[in-house]
Amino acid sequence: MIKNTDFESYPYRYIQSKSPNSDDACDKIRLYRFKSLKTKKIYIVRVEEYPNNTFVPKFFLKDHSSSSRKYKLLTHTKEPRKIIQTCMNIMFDILADNKFASFAFVGARSENEEQSVFGSKRWRVYSILMKTYISDEKFIHLDIKEINGYVVLNKNQYEIDNQLKEKIELMFKERIDIFELY
Repeated sequence: MIKNTDFESYPYRYIQSKSPNSDDACDKIRLYRFKSLKTKKIYIVRVEEYPNNTFVPKFFLKDHSSSSRKYKLLTHTKEPRKIIQTCMNIMFDILADNKFASFAFVGARSENEEQSVFGSKRWRVYSILMKTYISDEKFIHLDIKEINGYVVLNKNQYEIDNQLKEKIELMFKERIDIFELY
């Protein structure tokens, strides 16, 4: 996985790392922010760290930060690729600090979106972008469609722990009630 300088992404900045609240199931949280140059709206990227060097990036509009539905709300800004590519560049920075990092996503269904055998609309976009920009040479791509999950499994970590795939899938399934919130 090499940082793609052709990405049309926004500049972002690291805000802070913090311990999770009692409601959070993760071990650590990293916060980033960026501003869309197109809409002038500010986005928050919350990267949750779980066992086995698994990182789950999530993003939302700062305007939606007090909403319990912040991950489900649509922005209607017509720039998902640039927003997701900004999140991917944050992933590349995490990978530069942790060569064993794997990444996982939950493509939350929109408010009125029905569950589909093809996954949620967000899941389809995330999976296409991950398959396009993240190398099979260094990562294993996994679908967990029942929760609209997608995992980019780090082969460096997998060589050390060949049960990693099962551990990450189990983590998702054990926390399905938490991930369904997003």
